[in-house]
Amino acid sequence: MTTEAPPATATGVSDVTVALTPTVEVEPTSTPAAIPTATTAPEPTISQPTARQIRIITTQQLTFDPTEINVDPGETVTFLIENPSSAFHTFTIAISTGKEEILTDVPVAPNATEAVTLTFPENPATLYLFCRPHEAAGMIGRVQVGEGAAESSLPPTAAAATPSPTAVAVAERVEAVISDDGTVQRASIVENIYPGYFEPNEIVVRVGIPVELEVSTKQAEHVNQISIRPWVTSSAIVLPGRPITIRFTPDRVGEFPIRNVGHGFQAKLIVIE
Repeated sequence: MTTEAPPATATGVSDVTVALTPTVEVEPTSTPAAIPTATTAPEPTISQPTARQIRIITTQQLTFDPTEINVDPGETVTFLIENPSSAFHTFTIAISTGKEEILTDVPVAPNATEAVTLTFPENPATLYLFCRPHEAAGMIGRVQVGEGAAESSLPPTAAAATPSPTAVAVAERVEAVISDDGTVQRASIVENIYPGYFEPNEIVVRVGIPVELEVSTKQAEHVNQISIRPWVTSSAIVLPGRPITIRFTPDRVGEFPIRNVGHGFQAKLIVIE
């Protein structure tokens, strides 16, 4: 008897149906265009007008250079004040010789330069320029604001002044100018040998603060013997335009004579608290 073997099958292998997932191609996305940002335009800069500069020299001859200054109504001016001399000066501008209103008062030490900026009145005017310590010696000037100012009643400036030998003192009393740091007070006095008096004839100082008293003369070379007792006696040669300085510290309140011993005339030093 013949036995037929069953058909051979692949052992351990089973039919597997694989489902294929279709591949989807993705189109690349485009990069969005940059959105422009708003920019603010810079604001235009407005240039401010520069103040006009005027150079002023305070001289050893006790004058301003120039003595006449012209400005426009409402104009802003910067003054550059140079003091190449050995004397202490001030650059002081007042509305009038009465000095009821002072527009500026700038002390200028020897060999120094100071600056001050002023805006002048809108109305035409003639203003009074003077040096506090040397006003009596004729160190004055004018500031003309505009062309339509009324006729000036101010005294002639130093450049135009023609002092008479019999003229009286310009100022009878002057107060010493105290420095900003309070360490010294300065004043000046002028000898008028003929007919024989000091200008000014009274000087006011504060007790306890060192004094620098500048002495000048209107006449030719002169040997001085000036006493301010009980503090000082000075014998020195004074030339016109070349003042000397006497230094002392008043230690008491009162009135004391300033004497020119050789010529017999005197002024008064008034010491106050």
